[in-house]
Amino acid sequence: MFLLGIGEALVDDIEVLTTNGVNLLGASGAFESVCRAGHRKVSHDQSTLESAGYLSGYSLHLRAASAGDPEANRVRSPPLSPPAETNLTVTLRATAAGCAVFRKS
Repeated sequence: MFLLGIGEALVDDIEVLTTNGVNLLGASGAFESVCRAGHRKVSHDQSTLESAGYLSGYSLHLRAASAGDPEANRVRSPPLSPPAETNLTVTLRATAAGCAVFRKS
């Protein structure tokens, strides 16, 4: 997960849903394991776990010092459980609030 520019957002209730409705992130969609140092990468390394959530006790305060990308500048999820099959079609869904993106002029 990453922001497209400099900014912040509170993210909660993430789901990675298979076509038969199984959430591969587990039932909670919580972020307790996401904020370990190895999961926060480069421009998003100041992201933290906040003690206020939308449908849970926690949310991810996603902070980006520059534009994110799928390689280095991102917050990585914990392993999917059960692991995703090759070529599996999934739907990604999350709740985000307070998104602010600052653009350089």
